Amino acid sequence: MISLRSIVRTCAAGALSLLGVSQLSAGLNFSIYPVNGNVVMVGSGSVDLAGLAGPGGAEQSPAVRSDWSLIMVGMFDQEVDFYSPVTPPSPALGDSSFRFVADNGWGDSIGLIAIPNLTPGLYVPDNYVSGTSLSGTAIFLNTTVADLGLTPGVYTWTWGSGANADSATLTISVPEPSTWAAIAGLGALGLIALRRRVRA
Repeated sequence: MISLRSIVRTCAAGALSLLGVSQLSAGLNFSIYPVNGNVVMVGSGSVDLAGLAGPGGAEQSPAVRSDWSLIMVGMFDQEVDFYSPVTPPSPALGDSSFRFVADNGWGDSIGLIAIPNLTPGLYVPDNYVSGTSLSGTAIFLNTTVADLGLTPGVYTWTWGSGANADSATLTISVPEPSTWAAIAGLGALGLIALRRRVRA
């Protein structure tokens, strides 16, 4: 039986494709976008840890806080490793001083943070091996990108140098209605496929 989670993943992949957001194999790529009155945040890729200090231990849940350029996907209350330093985007993702915790999250716990007067860094799963593929999701229900204090745009974090240079890119999107009409069509196809499989 197909789960709701698998349908969301399929629709998320379709949305990213329609929005022209590519999930690259190297580096980290995050996207935040609205879907049917909710906001989805996805992240995937890999991390080169060479040249970073760490790990430091921490526990994180999927969340965003725009003035700290905090983004975090994955499951709740997960042990993660913290590596630093990274160069955060400037300006930050917005000016909200409130941390919004996601309503649901799954996959790998990955994220970045830049608290003023503290060393900015990145979070990866506990005992993460450099270069290993990562993928995580978070969903904020009954909200908008603006409600989360986020400013649409493309933001980049960088770290390392030379052969070990690496980066993370975040795209915060608020697509035109015509784009979402096409995405809604993808969702309808997914539900049709689900009904057919359940009946079979």
